[in-house]
Amino acid sequence: MPPILGRVFQLRLLSPRRWLTVVGAAIAASAALIAAGCGTGEEARGESNSTTVAPAATPTGTVAQIRSALRKPGVQTLGYRVLRRRPHDTNASTQGLAIKSGILYEGTGLYGESRIERRTHPAGRVTAKRSLPARDFGEGVEVLKGRVYQLTWREGRAYVYSAGKLRRLNTFLYEGEGWGLASNGRRLIMSDGTDVLR
Repeated sequence: MPPILGRVFQLRLLSPRRWLTVVGAAIAASAALIAAGCGTGEEARGESNSTTVAPAATPTGTVAQIRSALRKPGVQTLGYRVLRRRPHDTNASTQGLAIKSGILYEGTGLYGESRIERRTHPAGRVTAKRSLPARDFGEGVEVLKGRVYQLTWREGRAYVYSAGKLRRLNTFLYEGEGWGLASNGRRLIMSDGTDVLR
């Protein structure tokens, strides 16, 4: 097992500051999906659900709202505002998304259709693509220290690629299901469908 993984997949309690970083990354990924046109499709059909969308958040207000929400009991609703729309393959089952240095990495799911793509951002031109074996359902994607990591859903297998040409460098195993993937700049942080981040 690579040294970085010795601590990556251990159960950890996050400090409020690290939790804020993880929450910020999740909001950024959600915003990127919305901007890329990967939402539920309601916008494309002209539908809206005004009961679940809070007023638009400004860039400076977003962090303040998150900090405020972490101090209050109960569930807080944060808003969003669509800044731009980008074309996207509506047949792609997007499971993982990461943007690093102007490059967008998208991982898709479904057995027999899972892949990872490297795209220019915001133009969306595919510069590299790799398919996963048909036995794997692709999930979360993250870029850390020049490498791209992609989880699989129930297979307990992660793939490691070069950030440039998505050349497969390594494969490693982990326990449990793979869902979302983020990092704090030093370690990978994985969600597995439970209330625990690893």
